[in-house]
Amino acid sequence: MAKQNKNKNKAAKLKAFRLQATTPPDIGATAQPAVTTTTTANEPELGIEPEDLEIAIDVLNTLVEEPEILSGQRYKKLKSAGWDFARVLQEQGAAGGAATASIHSKISHLLSLSLYRQALVLLFDLYINKTPTKLGSLQRWVRECDATSRPGRTLSAEEEEERNMVLKCLDMVLRVCGGGEQSISEKLVEDLEEEGEGKKGVLRRMKPWDIRTALDSADRKKLQEEVPLWDLIQKGFEANTKSSLPSFYAIQTTPGELRRPPNVYASTVYASTTPSPIPFPACTQPAFSIPHPAIPTLKLLPNILPPQTCESIINTANTLGWEADQAAGGSAVDKTSVLAHNVVWLADEQFVGELFERIRPFVQERVNGGKVRGINRRFRVYRYGPKQVYRPHIDGAWPAAGIDAETGEYLHDSSPSDDPLWSRYTLLIYLNSDINSTPSAPSVPGATTFFLPCPSSIGNMLSFRIAPVQGAVLVFPHGDARGSLLHEGSPVGDGGWKVVIRTDLLYEAQGFGEFAPGKKEGGKKRKLVADETAQAQGDGINKIAKVVKEDGKGGVEQVGKVVVPVAVGKQNGGDELEGIGG
Repeated sequence: MAKQNKNKNKAAKLKAFRLQATTPPDIGATAQPAVTTTTTANEPELGIEPEDLEIAIDVLNTLVEEPEILSGQRYKKLKSAGWDFARVLQEQGAAGGAATASIHSKISHLLSLSLYRQALVLLFDLYINKTPTKLGSLQRWVRECDATSRPGRTLSAEEEEERNMVLKCLDMVLRVCGGGEQSISEKLVEDLEEEGEGKKGVLRRMKPWDIRTALDSADRKKLQEEVPLWDLIQKGFEANTKSSLPSFYAIQTTPGELRRPPNVYASTVYASTTPSPIPFPACTQPAFSIPHPAIPTLKLLPNILPPQTCESIINTANTLGWEADQAAGGSAVDKTSVLAHNVVWLADEQFVGELFERIRPFVQERVNGGKVRGINRRFRVYRYGPKQVYRPHIDGAWPAAGIDAETGEYLHDSSPSDDPLWSRYTLLIYLNSDINSTPSAPSVPGATTFFLPCPSSIGNMLSFRIAPVQGAVLVFPHGDARGSLLHEGSPVGDGGWKVVIRTDLLYEAQGFGEFAPGKKEGGKKRKLVADETAQAQGDGINKIAKVVKEDGKGGVEQVGKVVVPVAVGKQNGGDELEGIGG
């Protein structure tokens, strides 16, 4: 309120200042000397009135005080002009010997402000000069580019122009950072391009890849029979309940404001109290691998999960309750993605071990020299419904989640410091394929769409839609792995439902490329400690613990808080361990 009154006072003052210059003076009033401005040889007269200059200064000061309003569309032209103005100031400062930001920092800043055209100029400069760029820039820059698919909606000319500019930025980011490096010939592109598409527009769509139709009749018989689960998913949506299961418990809950980035909703991690509460029998057909015809690092592994297992996982998620996901801070707030609901399941070692044995014959044995060691137990089960879509992104890498053998607490990174594991590949497991049968459904409902630079022209991208197959696993590189693939969780359409699991392949990390910061020599390790000030908030069932980072030299930094069930310690031999489980 104080800021609003302050701004109103400023506006009234400026209005009076303008009126002063146009209102005739009162007859008989004492004459006041005219206000004049002077210029020097170094300050050319541009016809800018003093009151206009004061208004501009006041507007800028207001925006500095309340920067959050800059995310609105009405300030887009102002941000563009502001960047040009800042560039002039930087150039003047550079001429005077002042330090300037790196080109990488400038690109990050421009993309965060949605100034894509200006960012594209700098990205092209990096590309032409072959400037070395860290892979971390790839994820950061892609995250700021909002090119979400919007089927069924006609974009205005301005929206279409902006989306094309974002796609051009994404294309240049991939070329600069080496992301999506694939050997695709223009001849192959022309063979795969969807009929009627031609070379129009920035995005060239390839024919959908559905292995049911891509395989010949003999190979199609190798696919296990798929079971419809749409009704079960719809039932869970309508019930919208959250209940307990004897074989599952909440091992950790992170309040929304303590998530990174901050979220509107809390996130719960569920673990199982008994081995393999989810049945995992063998499939009726053996697993095999099908490489994508144009993307060498992308493959689909059919017949990994039988329909019975897919159904059981969806039933479990329906009972535990799907949690919403909506960013409350950071640049993600301004993006057009509507994120899927999810259940985070810390899968038991028996289930994960069996899954690893089924896919191991088909995955890359080593990455950067590090050997494949297993699958991340942190399963993120996502339910996509109408209007929910995950914008083009690059999957981040994860450490090996687990449970502390002594305290029973959830560990974001459970691998020992002398043998760290780090993920290099995404495992995307499709639990249903009867996604949308309505007349208005997208051409490939719930597709996972990949984007690659066009081999024949800069500024154009290729899109490859992958049709989900129940029980199959889609495998592709992510994070720090060279050739990480840009992809989108495309819309299911009105009346559609899709459920997938995202988890990761883990590889040896020590000495084999980038890996978890907490595992680097001299780095900090996350752990839980008692929060004495918060114990009074306990309800007899849960305790609040602090998440801290220790540097091994006595230094401790608090980075958040989580809710830890008291029962965790008692069930896992950690009874009476202060502030953690007992």
